[in-house]
Amino acid sequence: MKEFLKKHIYILLGTVCIAVMGFLFIVNPSRPAARVGGEVLVPQPQHQPQPEEATAYVVIHILGEVYEPGVYTLPASARVADAVEMAGGYTREADLTRINLAVPLRDAMQIIVPAVGDYTVVGQGESGIASANPTQTNSDIIDLNAASLAQLQSLPGIGPARAQSIIDYRESIGGFTQIEELLNISGIGNAIFNGLKELITVR
Repeated sequence: MKEFLKKHIYILLGTVCIAVMGFLFIVNPSRPAARVGGEVLVPQPQHQPQPEEATAYVVIHILGEVYEPGVYTLPASARVADAVEMAGGYTREADLTRINLAVPLRDAMQIIVPAVGDYTVVGQGESGIASANPTQTNSDIIDLNAASLAQLQSLPGIGPARAQSIIDYRESIGGFTQIEELLNISGIGNAIFNGLKELITVR
């Protein structure tokens, strides 16, 4: 028996190695085995951590015919419609035909949702932004105590209903004594007042 083993030892060792390699190939054929110095080496997968995907945000300012005007932070993929929704939605006086709700947001973007009949707020092409008319001059400043319904509606953020409320309030108190009294009227908050205070006076 010893003589038999001595004569056939290399054949037996080769058979064992071939059997081991065949077994490894069957178990994991995608990882080819390598034989080095009589040992069978199987390459191990290396874990490569994936970088975390950062979410970008933009900060925008929205005012005009929305229920909660102010400064909001939204995902960079958001649209003007998302900003309007974040601000509580648009009021019944909003003129949605003059603002593009599908425009993507940009950082530091200002959005003014205009009122129906308020043409001192103009759309800026495809930008989705609306702003006060830059051609307004001192001669166009409106006297709150003498302005007609149409003149009041020319102010940014003032539609037919708010213009009528201004006249009703003016008549009930006997005339404005200072422009800040506009804040006493329902529907006129700081955002709207700040957008028109340079365009009005009290005489």
